[in-house]
Amino acid sequence: HGFVLVAMASALVIYLGMRWYALGGVLPHSFGFEDRRHVLLAGWIAVLYQYTARLVYPGTLTSFEVMSEPRGFLDGRVLAGFLIAAALLALAIWLFRRRRPEWLAVPMLLVPMGISLPATTVHGEGFVLGERFLYLASVGFCWLLAAALWSALPRRAGPSVPAALAALALLCAYSARTVLRNYQWRDEIAFYLNELHT
Repeated sequence: HGFVLVAMASALVIYLGMRWYALGGVLPHSFGFEDRRHVLLAGWIAVLYQYTARLVYPGTLTSFEVMSEPRGFLDGRVLAGFLIAAALLALAIWLFRRRRPEWLAVPMLLVPMGISLPATTVHGEGFVLGERFLYLASVGFCWLLAAALWSALPRRAGPSVPAALAALALLCAYSARTVLRNYQWRDEIAFYLNELHT
């Protein structure tokens, strides 16, 4: 088994070396976009990354933000969005095969984001991001987070103190951010001042 991995790694190194010698680099000289459809596809993948990042860390929520268009499929936001999508789909398949209902959390997370994608597109300007597109997606995210925390608990009589403290810290952090953001939404002046600030 180890011999096969070494042989594959050697073949990859030889290929990359030959590519570098023939083309002057590993990547093609131009990896930008030739077609507007590619810009949209890469942008929507990058939007998935941006929204997932805001679900994990909601400290930078804003009702209106324009994300610049990706420079190519090798843009970091596009690669991160692709990895997130692949990981979520693999997680859904893994949970489904084990007959765990948490697999439904993945479509609950991805479908609302997917529905919002046509609304995010601004031709020539970039992609519009808004926290209003995350409300339904946050249900799936919270379900996955709760399932992960539950799985992390030891299988004895009660929860361990570190696990309970970690869950309490997460609950307090997300609750505090929600309360602060709700306060901003109630007062128009505070809301618009915050939007101008961000």
